[in-house]
Amino acid sequence: VCPHPVGHQDGHRDDAAAGKLARVVASSQYLSDHLEDAGLILFAFGAPGDEASVFPAMWSACLAARALGLGSVFTRILVRDACEEVERLLGADDPAWRLQGVLPIGRPLGRWGVAPRPAPTEACFHERWGGPVTWPAPPDSWWQHDVTGVGQ
Repeated sequence: VCPHPVGHQDGHRDDAAAGKLARVVASSQYLSDHLEDAGLILFAFGAPGDEASVFPAMWSACLAARALGLGSVFTRILVRDACEEVERLLGADDPAWRLQGVLPIGRPLGRWGVAPRPAPTEACFHERWGGPVTWPAPPDSWWQHDVTGVGQ
């Protein structure tokens, strides 16, 4: 539960933010209901209490899947709801390793294309937050190029 209403912290409701949150919630519920339909499920194991140790590898797998036109999402829902059962089913009985997350990968449903990105000049700063970059800016829209053809 969010500590304040969707939108602004002053309590004013932001319809765009509420709509986005509703889509995220619906998407999360769909994943929960259809996890077994994924073409591949990667189970990430790491040292107990060191959840972040698997994040770089899982992020790399997400990027690789995206480059192939596949959808993926790193989730800890099974860690939260069924960690011991999943470990038992997988035969992971070494206490030095614990389930840290799950990465389902599969063909995406609905719209799929180039993810929206801000221009580098809007997201990169030099020396301090908001400081203009001192290197030449790349040509417009180079960061939005779809090398896979998936979004076309």
